Amino acid sequence: RCAACHGPTGEGLGPANPPLAGQSAAYVEAQLLAWRTGKRRGDGMGQMLAVSHALEPAEVEHLAGLHHAGRAEASSAHPRHRRAPAASR
Repeated sequence: RCAACHGPTGEGLGPANPPLAGQSAAYVEAQLLAWRTGKRRGDGMGQMLAVSHALEPAEVEHLAGLHHAGRAEASSAHPRHRRAPAASR
């Protein structure tokens, strides 16, 4: 989910899609909560509002930690978004 707008490594894609990589986990969590509660606005297409409502609390925590660590695979690393290994399919 994150990479489509914030880049494959979280580097950001222009002013409307700021960098996530290197942000503190607390900052990322706080921003997602702000989008969810309506305290943060300005997303013309409503993407962040939709994403913030779609994420479970554990996913928010997990993604925030990955972005803080600067891991590129943040948007697909959560178990809910991974494909099962070939042997178990």
